[in-house]
This record gives sequence, C-alpha cells and structure tokens, in this order.
Amino acid sequence: MIYRILTFISMSVRKYVLFILMAISVFVLSQCFSIDDEREKKIVTGQCGSCHTPPDPESLTQEIWKSSVLPQMSIYFQWEGSSSYEYANKSFYRKKATLPMNDKTWALIESYYVDNSPIEMIIREESAHKIQDLFQEIPFSNICGTPSISAMLIDDKDKIYCACNGALVCLSHLKDVDTLLRSESIISDIERVDEENLLLINMGVLGPHDTPQGSLNLFDETDKKEATIVSQLYRPVKVSITDDHYLISEYGNNRGRFSSINKSSLQHTSLIELPGSYQNFLVDIDKDGTTERIIQFSQGLEGIYMMNEDDEKIDYKRIISFPPEYGFSDLDTADMNQDGLLDLIISNGDNADYSYIEKSYHGVRIFLNDGKGQFIEDYFYPMYGATQLSVHDFDGDGDQDIVVSAFFPHDQSKSIILLTQDDSNKLSFEDSYMESSQDGRWLVMEDGDVDADGDIDIVLASFVAGPTNDKPSVLKGWLDKSVDILILLNKSQN
Repeated sequence: MIYRILTFISMSVRKYVLFILMAISVFVLSQCFSIDDEREKKIVTGQCGSCHTPPDPESLTQEIWKSSVLPQMSIYFQWEGSSSYEYANKSFYRKKATLPMNDKTWALIESYYVDNSPIEMIIREESAHKIQDLFQEIPFSNICGTPSISAMLIDDKDKIYCACNGALVCLSHLKDVDTLLRSESIISDIERVDEENLLLINMGVLGPHDTPQGSLNLFDETDKKEATIVSQLYRPVKVSITDDHYLISEYGNNRGRFSSINKSSLQHTSLIELPGSYQNFLVDIDKDGTTERIIQFSQGLEGIYMMNEDDEKIDYKRIISFPPEYGFSDLDTADMNQDGLLDLIISNGDNADYSYIEKSYHGVRIFLNDGKGQFIEDYFYPMYGATQLSVHDFDGDGDQDIVVSAFFPHDQSKSIILLTQDDSNKLSFEDSYMESSQDGRWLVMEDGDVDADGDIDIVLASFVAGPTNDKPSVLKGWLDKSVDILILLNKSQN
C-alpha cells in the first residue's frame, strides 16, 4: 500500500515536473517567436520607415506581398553582392536602388510580411441600398470625344470648363459647347484669375515621373492664347492663388514639393520638399487668431501636414499619417460636429499601385479637431476605391453632408455615394447612391452653384483610362454612352 502510494507520488511528481518543463519550453519558444517578430518589425521600421509609413502585413494578401509589393520594394535597395532573390538582382541597374541591403535582412522583411498576412481578403457587402432623391442627375455626352476629363472649373459666369484630350472645352449655360484651346498640355487644374484670364496647370506627362516638365500657364480667353508663367515644375497638379503668390502642389513621383511662386518676381521657392502634395487649406485650427496651412501629401510619407509660415522661417509637421496601401486620395475641411472647430474629412482609395485588390480599409474618414491641434478619427464609412469628396450642407438642415466618388469601386452602380448627416453629435449618416453612377468612371469632382439658385451642386467628370478590374463590356458601355460629365443639381431649394 505504502509502495503504491509512493509510486503514485513519484509518478505524479515526474508528471508535474515534465509538465513544468513543457510549459517552460512553450513559454521560451513563444518568447523566441515574440522576440523574432519584434526583431523583424524593428528591421522593417528601420528599412522602410524613412520612405513611408510601414504597412501592416494584414493589409495585403500573401500572394500580393510575394509577387508584387516585395519585388517592387527591392527596387529601392542596392544588394551587397548578388542575391538569391531573382528580382533583387534586377535592381542593380535601376536608379532607385540606393539603400544597402543583403539577403539575410531581406529574408526577415519577407518573413514579417508573408508569415503575418492573410491568404485572401474578405470582400464586404456594399451598405447603400437606396437611390438618393436630393439631386437631379443630368448626364452630358460627347463633350470631349471620349470621356477623358482631367480637370474642371465651375465658373460664376454660368460656365463649366473641362480639360480633356489636350483641349480646353467650355460648357455654357448647360447647353453650348465650345473648344477654346488645343495644345499638348495635360491640364490638371483650372483656376479663374480675372474676367479674361484662366490659370492652367500643365502636368507635362500624365503618368508618374520625376522630370521637371510641368508648367503654370496663363490662358487669355479673349485672344484664346496660352502663355507659360513658370516652367520646370515636378508633375504639378494643383494651384492656389493668394494676394502675392501662386501656391503649387508639385506631386512628382519620388521627387516633389509644395512650392510658392511670387506673382511679381516669379521667384520659385520650395516650401516643403516631399512628393505627393495635393490639396491645401488656410485655416485657424485652434481658433487662436493665427492661421495654419493644412496640406495633403499622397506619396512617400503620406498624410496631412500643418505648416506655419512667417517672414523668417517655415515650420511643418505631419499631424495624420497613412501607409501607402491606404491610397490617400482627397481632403476637405468642415465643422462636422458643430463645436466651432474645423475638422478634417478625407478619402482613402487610390488603388493604382502594386497591390490592385479591393481593400476593406478604403473609404471616408472624419478626424475631429480637439482644439489643441490634435485630430482623432471618429467616423469611418467603408467604400472601395473612394477617390474624390465634397462636404457641404447639401440638404439645408444645418449640418454637413458628404458626396464621395470612387474611381476603383467594387460595384460600379455604387461609385457615387451621398452621405446625409442625421446626427452631428454621434456623426451618424444615412447613405444612398446615384442612379447614374455606372454611366462613367468618375475621376474629377467640383462643387458650386451651377444653376444660380442659392444651393451647392456637384459636377463629376469621367476618365475611362487607367488600371481596372472591370470587364471589357463595362469599358465598352462607358465608351458607347460617352458620358463626359454628370451634373447633380441640388433640389433642396425647390
């Protein structure tokens, strides 16, 4: 009896000791994996963080990482000797390959992204299930030959200017079409200077590049002549006019800048040396009586920057950041929760990159202003490929509504969405879609009072070129209908 008890105790102790040893082993191994994960993450942050915010592995699939993104990332590194990665050897002859790299470090980067990414992404269902009834939808066809509008201006003189196919076209009083200019320019922005003159931004070349081929041009509408004000701009996309300067968003590709041109001397000053500059707004963020310039950057170190400028120096900092796969597309400002402070409304959805898959984190985001220069994300509306947006009190009920378009939608019939705010305290919105959504591929959006009735209308422009997963029949439908612009006439004043 005693022997059995002692034997049982001995076996129990051995089992307990074995259990403890196994537990310790599992703990040690888990700690090793944790250490390895942290090590890989630290390496990724160090190697990738200088060019852009490091992406989350779960944001893309394993296949996309292995076959597309990682090979493209290798272009920016110079291997120390030959590599076992075939795509890395090719980067020896590419000018982008400047940062040092070796196979050992690259294997850790690859492991971090491939081992922690999903096999496939989950496709969510679109939420908008009803057609909007706030706007009258009016399509216009055969303005440009083929839908290829790259810029628009809604003018106070009952005119809508459209840039398409190397031409500047004017739609007057919603009926008369006149071609004002034919040139080699790729026009990316149109702004009114005075009664007779327009400012035109010429990108130089439409696709990504770092060659200073762009220009700021002045178009005399009376004589129908175009003259260059400043040349050698890095793929400019936007111009803002102040009392003394032209502010130019030189988007570039790997090289770009947000710059200023003195109207009198035409002196060109670089304010921020970063690629991807697009929208900018002069606002008083914290209501202290001084203004700051909010600038969108959608390439490289993507995000929203706040710039303070005085006579002696320029200071800027990034207040909101995004990794590249988020595709930061557009920016607007408005007081969304009626607390007297301007908030930031942005769209994520540019999908013309090396990971052309539908991304559930694309959509509209609202960042609320805390009054101290900090912005907190408080609302997200998922929308595949969200591109352009406009924020106004469209329905006239006292709060802010949003119209957003998608150049890379999952469902073409839901490529234009109206978000009508029904509770500003909770940032609650009701969504609906446009019946004419699938008539075009909506790249450009402008807002203004098109019919001079006192409310804000929307004009969308179609650009059918570019990468897409849509079937050939969809492209044929766009070309057959040839809808260049879609005017959304606001009926809230009726």
